[in-house]
Amino acid sequence: MTTTFVSALLTNVNGYRSIEKYVEYGKKLIALPINKVIFIERAVHAEHFSEFTDANTTFVFIEKSDLYLYKYADQITDFCPNTDNPEKDTFEYMFVQCNKTEWVKDVVKRNLYRSDYFVWIDFGIWHVIQDDQVFTESCMKIASLGSFGSLGVRIACGNPKFEHFSEMYKTISWFFLGGIFGGDRESLLKFADLVKNKCIETIREHRTLMWEINVWQMVYREDPALFLCYGANHDASILQNWC
Repeated sequence: MTTTFVSALLTNVNGYRSIEKYVEYGKKLIALPINKVIFIERAVHAEHFSEFTDANTTFVFIEKSDLYLYKYADQITDFCPNTDNPEKDTFEYMFVQCNKTEWVKDVVKRNLYRSDYFVWIDFGIWHVIQDDQVFTESCMKIASLGSFGSLGVRIACGNPKFEHFSEMYKTISWFFLGGIFGGDRESLLKFADLVKNKCIETIREHRTLMWEINVWQMVYREDPALFLCYGANHDASILQNWC
C-alpha cells in the first residue's frame, strides 16, 4: 500500500497571508520524504522551490485561469459572505478552496507514484501545528497507514452538531475541517464529482459560492456513507487523530 499527498499554492487570490509565510510553511511539507504532487504557479516555483528536485516530489504548473470555477465567475452576483475576515474570504479564495477535490482527482487519474491512497493536505497546514516533530511524525504515519484499507473519504469533523443549514450559503460551517482529507481512488473520484456538481448547482441556483467545507457538508447530507469521519480541531489533532 502506498500513499500520495496532494497540495497546491495559488497566489494573489486574497490579501490574507504573505507569500513568504506560505513559502515557509510549504517548504516543511515539501521536505517530507513522502510521495507528493504539488500544483503551483511556474514563477512561484522558480523563485522559491526550484531546489526541491527529489524523486518524491512532482510539481505541476498551473494558473488561476485553469480552475474550472472561473468559467462561472460572471454568474456570481450575490456573493456577500458573513465573515469577519473579508480580506481573506474573497470569491477567488472560494474558487481555490473548492478546487481541492479537483486537484486530488487529477492526481488520482495520473497516479504517478502508483498509489493506493491519496491525501489532500493544505500547503500551509503547518501553521495550525507549530511543531516540526509532531508535523513530521503525524504526516509520516498518515502516509504509511492510508485509510486503513477502508473505502471512503477520511475527513476531520470539527462540529458535528452544526445545525444552521439554512445559513450555509452565507456563513461558514465548521462541521468539517478543510485542511486534510483522503481515501481510496474510487471514493475520491466520486467525492470530486459530487463537489463539482454541487458548486455549479450553487452558482446557478443561488448566484454565489462559499467555503469548501460548506459544500462538503451538503454532499455529506446527501451521501453520508461516503465519509469516514474523525473528531479534530484546528490544532495538531487534525493530523494526530487521523490514525
